[in-house]
Amino acid sequence: MGFSHWIDTVNNDFNGVINNIDNYRNWFQIERDPLTNRPLNYAITKHFLEDEILELQNNNIRFNAYSFSYETPRAAEEENEDRVRRIKNNECFVIVYSTEDTVHYIINRISATAKTLLRKLNNYDGRGEIEVCHYPYSDDLADWLVYIARERNNDVLDDDSELRIRGIIGFKGPTNVDRLSEISGSGDFIMDALGTLGFLLESEEFKYLKPKISYRRHNIDLSLLKNKSIDIDFESYAGSYMFIEGMMNENADVDIALKTRLLIHVTEELVGHLFNVYNRHVANGDWSTQVKIQTLRHIGHTINTRVTEKIEDIEANELEANGLNE
Repeated sequence: MGFSHWIDTVNNDFNGVINNIDNYRNWFQIERDPLTNRPLNYAITKHFLEDEILELQNNNIRFNAYSFSYETPRAAEEENEDRVRRIKNNECFVIVYSTEDTVHYIINRISATAKTLLRKLNNYDGRGEIEVCHYPYSDDLADWLVYIARERNNDVLDDDSELRIRGIIGFKGPTNVDRLSEISGSGDFIMDALGTLGFLLESEEFKYLKPKISYRRHNIDLSLLKNKSIDIDFESYAGSYMFIEGMMNENADVDIALKTRLLIHVTEELVGHLFNVYNRHVANGDWSTQVKIQTLRHIGHTINTRVTEKIEDIEANELEANGLNE
């Protein structure tokens, strides 16, 4: 489903936002089941008793995280005796953090659903209080990532961040079964060439790309979705946040502590560095339409040559076999 990034446009006081959420019982208006008139469920779970601190480039980012759920009646199902069909459960995971004078939210929902949940969480009822900050995605950015994964696999792309692309996978749907193409950087030229060709010729079929990124002390499999959200393969992550016990407050959940830090780190630093390198390559001519055309021509020529050689080998073997049988 992915994570989306939002900013608060009416409240830049991190403490105020946190206190308002913590004291939701003071302002929450209970909805009732239209059939039974019983109160519907509503719950907010705060994951860190005290706000956590993440240091990024000498800046301290304060954050906390919540699991949030509430029930609402389904439209046109008010009289349905089946509660599952009558009542809808809405739930999400939300990170709240601050940078300078801005309060940010990262939520595991997208588009209008994410905005509705964040407005509900903050008790907002006006317009424009929450605005989305899209993660960068374009077809040209995707093609550039594919080119880098093939032509400069594991090269340092940015000295400051030590950014590298170790491989990339393209998916047409939400599961691993839906993968369409892959460039592994394993050294198998033909497999990587076919993978690159699949990416560049079928780019409109991809729902998201998963570049395998090395970045300073972190190895991250980052999914960039066409809807301009992101996702992270937390299980495959390797880096300094694996040893997080010394970085967090006592009694904090280790998995949530890693997940929140990694999402903030990717949002505030990694995505920006990745997009800056792309823009720099466009500006200095390392990436352009001509480079894309030359890449396709080179791959096409190489694959055609190898296919022709294979056909000639098969024909030669057949002639040899026929000669032995005469």
